[in-house]
Amino acid sequence: MPRSRRDPSASWLDEIVWPPVHRRLGPALGVAIICLLAWAGPAMALSYDGMVSVELSGSRDQSFVYDPTNPAVWQGTLHLVFDEKTTVALYGREQDTFKTKVVSESEKISGTWTNTYAPPNDAMTCTGSLSARPGAPSPFSIYYGSNAPGAVGVSARTPDRGYEIQSSAPESGQCGLHNDAGGPGFVSPDSVIAVEEATNPAQATVALPSNNFTKTYKTSGSDRQVTESFQATLQVSTSGPTSGPGSPPKRTPAQIQAKRNALQALQQSAPASLYPCFSTVAGASLLAAGLPGQVAGGTLIAIAAPLCTAYNAMIQAELQTINDPPRSDYGAVVRFPRARPAVAPTVSCTGVSAAAKRACSRARSAAQTLLARTRTAAQLAKAIEVTISRESGAQRAHKTGAAGRQNRKLIELHKSFGRARRLERAAGSSLARILHAYHVAIHMSAAQVQTAESGLLTALRRHKLTAADVAVVKRALHSRALNILNTLGH
Repeated sequence: MPRSRRDPSASWLDEIVWPPVHRRLGPALGVAIICLLAWAGPAMALSYDGMVSVELSGSRDQSFVYDPTNPAVWQGTLHLVFDEKTTVALYGREQDTFKTKVVSESEKISGTWTNTYAPPNDAMTCTGSLSARPGAPSPFSIYYGSNAPGAVGVSARTPDRGYEIQSSAPESGQCGLHNDAGGPGFVSPDSVIAVEEATNPAQATVALPSNNFTKTYKTSGSDRQVTESFQATLQVSTSGPTSGPGSPPKRTPAQIQAKRNALQALQQSAPASLYPCFSTVAGASLLAAGLPGQVAGGTLIAIAAPLCTAYNAMIQAELQTINDPPRSDYGAVVRFPRARPAVAPTVSCTGVSAAAKRACSRARSAAQTLLARTRTAAQLAKAIEVTISRESGAQRAHKTGAAGRQNRKLIELHKSFGRARRLERAAGSSLARILHAYHVAIHMSAAQVQTAESGLLTALRRHKLTAADVAVVKRALHSRALNILNTLGH
């Protein structure tokens, strides 16, 4: 489906076969025909269907104390304010050829990040003023066409990465930000993370035209080190005709939600698959300080192959859910199978020191949990793919009873998939924290990421996916350096 950053429409004059006309009718008549067609050109243009305007604004405030029993050792604060806006023109409903064009876009970021240390580290004390990083990719995606019939889908990310935010402090300092690293601030409390994740991206599907849509995300919480408050507001407004002769058949709210969920899962699973599937080809390396870190990091390498298989299955299921090709077996209702137990990573925790054994045991357990939960999410993604396609088949066959049964199953699977994805992200975050605690670092440079992305897209083509499907996955990739631990749980 076309997105706001792409409008590859060609001139209608490119379709005129000029040389044969010129030879058969002569240059004078040929010029007359060209002039006539040029006069008629505006009537042949795509229909103008209206506008969609999107704004995502909010703030994040954190206070951090490294050691509550001795606060002077290290304290920090974060104050971040953001306001992102875009306006996009929509075209082509009457011709069933949907196009989008960005009319305006702006990203404003402000705030401060501070870190204060006690002697002998007081020289590390710093303050950084935050702003939007020039050249950052757009936080918006606009989806117009069959995936949101008679409506427009919008997606907007809250800024939380170094490639979106820059700091006035030196990049090498404690308040600096590198464009291939994480964002400013401190690890959010668990009670805040779930709401923050819902805004990455914040999504909505609204009718064209419609009343203004507003959704507010707000939370606060604390743990031993961090106290945080977070809020964000997504606002969407549209204008334009309510329908057109080229409008696709209506989808149910559950079908539209399934497509939105699939797109969001795809945006997370595609980057997450790069390391387990292509780290060897890309030449990515794992760095760890000492034997405990080495054995802990080895558990992630051990589950790479089965984790890659699960991600590959999820990516293909999400693409099929977005496309929802109609199936004829709409009389059957999917039965979700029980998840198979995870294959134990082939990492031995024996024959090493007590500290290394403890690190190995913790990391291995977390890796097994991540693998099991990713498999469960992939199986549910497949069940949703089958169900939404069966519902589409029933709708086309005008079998309202069968369509209703499939729709009820789809609603049930939505809830299960949401739970499974939350558990999967929690397992990934848990493994990342354990590896970080043992000073494990896994980075892929921009060149290595590009190699891995090329491998992923090639593998998808081998599965006979269409060029349009491959393009959807490509838009979920960003070809920039990755901290692999940051992809776990996201």
